[in-house]
Amino acid sequence: MVMPEPDPRRIRLAEMRERLLALGKEIELEPFGSAARDPLVNRFADLLALMLELRQELE
Repeated sequence: MVMPEPDPRRIRLAEMRERLLALGKEIELEPFGSAARDPLVNRFADLLALMLELRQELE
């Protein structure tokens, strides 16, 4: 019996989750109000929005 190929969207979601966790750790290292923190927070928000869209697509 051949197993079906995994859905590439689920693979992408897992990769995005890994990136989100790494980005969260980077954010934690930056002090509040620092110039470096805001762009990281923006990237985190953008990535989270993409993940939520993909998750809804998979449901």
